[in-house]
Amino acid sequence: MKRLFILILFIVTNVAYSQIMDWTGLSQTVNNNINSLIQYNSKLIVGGSFTIAGGLPANKIASYDGTSWSALGSGIKGAWSGSNVYELATFNNELYAAGQFDSAGSVGCKNIAKWNGISWSGFGSGANSGIYAIAFYNGQLYAGGTFNNISGVPVKQIAKWNGITWQSVGAGITYGYSISDLCVYQNELYALGTFDSIGNLACRNIARWNGTNWNNVSFGVPYPYGDLHVWQNKLLIGAGTSTNSSNSTQIWQWNGSTLTLLSENNDAGGCAFLNSNNQLYSSGIISGSANKSNVSVWNSTNSLWDTVGTKIKQVNALCEFNNEIYCAGDFKIATGAQSDYIAKLANTTGINGQSLNNENIKIYPNPVNDKLILDFDKVTNYEIKLTIINSLGQIIYSLNNSSQKQKIDLSFLATGIYYLKVQSYSEQKLFKIIKE
Repeated sequence: MKRLFILILFIVTNVAYSQIMDWTGLSQTVNNNINSLIQYNSKLIVGGSFTIAGGLPANKIASYDGTSWSALGSGIKGAWSGSNVYELATFNNELYAAGQFDSAGSVGCKNIAKWNGISWSGFGSGANSGIYAIAFYNGQLYAGGTFNNISGVPVKQIAKWNGITWQSVGAGITYGYSISDLCVYQNELYALGTFDSIGNLACRNIARWNGTNWNNVSFGVPYPYGDLHVWQNKLLIGAGTSTNSSNSTQIWQWNGSTLTLLSENNDAGGCAFLNSNNQLYSSGIISGSANKSNVSVWNSTNSLWDTVGTKIKQVNALCEFNNEIYCAGDFKIATGAQSDYIAKLANTTGINGQSLNNENIKIYPNPVNDKLILDFDKVTNYEIKLTIINSLGQIIYSLNNSSQKQKIDLSFLATGIYYLKVQSYSEQKLFKIIKE
């Protein structure tokens, strides 16, 4: 008698998503928190408050090639114990770093500098207080933070570099004290921060600059701590709280004319966003359930956030590198194993994703366009349960069936890779399905 077969896709039904893809530590890491991640010159760049990366000296900034760590010159230094790199950006094949520091390499440059792949340089003498956001708009570098003077030029928490000198951006913040993020959307520069007016315009924590004037973003947002991110032609606004508290974490969306609430009170938080493989990820810093993580993926089917992985908190940054998703922040644990401040999303089931064959089972055509045929003609005394789960482990279709030949309509699936696992009481077989 043939063994009982249960057909599932990638995992057994009711096994949690976190048991398939979860956060795993790197073999070598850093010795303090990370605030920002970005890809530059085919390497992952990390910025934060650390002084060691991969066992080597690396002040506040380092690069990772997927195996080993390297310093960027002598790094970034500051006399203050809280010296930090808060923001990274790239433009014209150069890497920009901003935060709270006194020098980069051998160059005295307070709180903002750039790396050309070989050496560091500055922008005048720098700012007299922290820079938390940088962005490029109309070919010019914009910086926002808590400063009121940059390279001798009086400004109010925001300034722009024209290639020679710093200039004010309108009247700057006229009531408030900081800018936490900058983003370009629909040919305007958006500023998120703690303010009630900017350029003498009454606004609540967010405003937009068209190159000449400041304008409102509807009624504004209640909390100023989060990330600005463009997704599906909308501007997402992370409006969480700045500390671990019971206050709301909100994510708003703006289409250029209307501001609406996308989600509220969840681990996604809007502290950082990432577009990867046509999916939207978000992270937060608010502590929740001990077994959940502060990283989530947007489920467009039910318009809810699904938790990604387990046991990882205080996530400040997300980035895709070498086709893998990395998260970083102020944490020391990922999936129950030591992982200091940085981790990557990986398959933890031990399944290698290779296509396997079984003489009793035929699955065709593959690649498939609409109809997938499952032929169990040589299997007797069987019971089959069909479960379709995407490569992230999310169940998107299930069916109990006892037919020896089953035809499944996959026309509703997006193009991509899916997995079928055939499991008996003593063994399992894995099939990779390509949807065209």
